[in-house]
Amino acid sequence: MGYVIEMNLDDAGAARVRALWRTLAQAGVTDSLLRNQARPHVSLAVFEDDVDVDALRAVLTEFTAGMPLLRLKFSSVGVFAVEAGVLFLAPVVTEGLLAVHTDLHGRCAARGLVSHGYYLPGNWVPHCTVGYRLAPEELQTAVVLTLAANVFCEVLLDSVSLTQFPSARLLADYPLLP
Repeated sequence: MGYVIEMNLDDAGAARVRALWRTLAQAGVTDSLLRNQARPHVSLAVFEDDVDVDALRAVLTEFTAGMPLLRLKFSSVGVFAVEAGVLFLAPVVTEGLLAVHTDLHGRCAARGLVSHGYYLPGNWVPHCTVGYRLAPEELQTAVVLTLAANVFCEVLLDSVSLTQFPSARLLADYPLLP
């Protein structure tokens, strides 16, 4: 088990991503994100199971206080170069997105909370997962279906959450200001 800090897509953006997840499930590619009832999101940080969850909650309370909604535009599809294929929607990386990410990690570091290295500033690849643990032939099909989907658009990130994984159990949710 571990913990992830996520910025969640608004209802309209989440509906588009979930529609893509359903398309992938119907095509026999993957249904894992639907099955575990994941929320479409962009992960900001991932922590091991021994992290101080109360300290994470305190960081998130401070981090999100007065934070406005964040606009994001998905512009491409990506694949992480890992053994178990991971396909994702990639947003346009903006100064605002990088500033939010850096701010969170600075606040975490001040409390001795260090995220997994892939999520640290300078290493982080912002993404919204479309499918994971995909075989090469499943990745090919998933890319084609994703390119045809109605997901390349602007969305709003309207909350920050603390979620336990792999169960996708929501521990805390912090709505952002309109």
